[in-house]
Amino acid sequence: MRIGGVDFDERLIKALRKQSPGAQHEQPLVVFAGAGVSMGFPSNYPNFMGLTREIAKQVGYAWESEKEDIDRFLGRLDQNGIKIHQLVAKRLSSPTSKPTVLHENILMFFGSRDQIRIVTTNFDYHFETAASEVYGEGSAVFRARARTASRNLSMKKRHFRQKFSVAPDRFSGSTIC
Repeated sequence: MRIGGVDFDERLIKALRKQSPGAQHEQPLVVFAGAGVSMGFPSNYPNFMGLTREIAKQVGYAWESEKEDIDRFLGRLDQNGIKIHQLVAKRLSSPTSKPTVLHENILMFFGSRDQIRIVTTNFDYHFETAASEVYGEGSAVFRARARTASRNLSMKKRHFRQKFSVAPDRFSGSTIC
């Protein structure tokens, strides 16, 4: 099914019908959404590799993605005193970045604010903004601190990449809205 220029798998549409009012076997739908949702206009954010390339260029470090994975590269920058968290927070908190139509379309699948179940790995707050626009204020947001096995900056291998909250040097991500 095509909605707002996006093709959605028929299985997703069937799952939504099961949770609609009056459905016999209500099963809550949970959508897992990643960076692709925030890459289009007017969000215009990069994916993780693109973000890493931007940071490398900004700080003047060479990075060969074929020879060094993202985790090692960002860890190396961190060990060299580069403030990775602040750079990422600054890049992914652009005041000109706005939710995409896809953010809104995904939210509209749920039919009401109290049915929304989205787990996102995104750093931005576009689902929260879009939820307020689609359903009004008051959508519940649950945040979880990212956990790592070491103090090394290892964003990609975290269970979920987390969003930055008020203090950009600490992770505090939205997991469900």
